[in-house]
Amino acid sequence: YQVVTLPLYDEDSPEKMAKIAGQLHDADYVIVFTNRVYGTIPRLTERYPLGSKYHELLFSGKLGFEMVYCATSYPSFLGVTFMDDTFTRSKLPVPEGMDICSPGGIIIDMGFADETFTVFDHPMSMVFGKVTDLTQGEIIDLLISSQ
Repeated sequence: YQVVTLPLYDEDSPEKMAKIAGQLHDADYVIVFTNRVYGTIPRLTERYPLGSKYHELLFSGKLGFEMVYCATSYPSFLGVTFMDDTFTRSKLPVPEGMDICSPGGIIIDMGFADETFTVFDHPMSMVFGKVTDLTQGEIIDLLISSQ
C-alpha cells in the first residue's frame, strides 16, 4: 500500500488543488481518521474556500468516492447511547451510508461535542472507496470552479 497525506492545511491555492486532484485520481481510497480536519476547515471559509469545497464534494460523493466503512464507539450507559454530531456545525452533508455507524437502541443526540471527545475519546473513522474514476482535470474543475 502507498499512503499519501493530502496537504489540506496548506494555504489554499490552485496549485494545492491540482496536487490534491492528482492524489485523488491515483487513490483507491480516502481515509478520514477523525473530524479534526473536516471539523475546522469548512468553518474557515475565508481562509480555506477550496479546502471547504473539497470536504463538501467528498462527503456528497461528487469526487467519485463513496463511504464504504465507518467506525466509532459512542459513549453509552445502561443501553442508552450518547451520540454527537460532527457534520452540522461544519455545514457538511452527512455522507451516504452513515447508518452503518449508527448505534442501535436508545440514542440521545448530543449535537456538537468538543474536539476533546470526538478526536481523542471516540473518533469516527470513515473510509471512502473510489466508485467513479474521474480524470485529474475533472477533479480540478470540481474543486476550483465549484466555489
